[in-house]
Amino acid sequence: MSLTTRVPAQDDVINGVKIPKGTLIFIVITAMNFDETLWGPDVDNFNPDRWDKLPETFNNYAYMTFSQGPRNCIGRRFAETEMKLLLVRLIRNFKFDEVVKGRVVEKQAMITTRPKGGMFLKLSAL
Repeated sequence: MSLTTRVPAQDDVINGVKIPKGTLIFIVITAMNFDETLWGPDVDNFNPDRWDKLPETFNNYAYMTFSQGPRNCIGRRFAETEMKLLLVRLIRNFKFDEVVKGRVVEKQAMITTRPKGGMFLKLSAL
């Protein structure tokens, strides 16, 4: 499972819970990225339009894939730009079909989350 840790430098209270200085806190990024209160009831669906109408509960710390704050990933903007460019090229130039119809894709947590057993698609030039 993708996660990171933090240790508070001073006592704090988060959502009414007292967090003593020096406590090891595990931040489970995968859980946050699939939290319905942050992303809406269709959180399990691929929905690029979600970014146009995020719920009121969304904040800068809701999207934790690259972490946040002073320890966030320095390659975030590069990775996001690279992925957008790649997707645009693929979607404009290819049609995607399932190789095995109806196969349920399961998540496998490693350093990053990926499809368990791979994800097989047939690409056809448009």
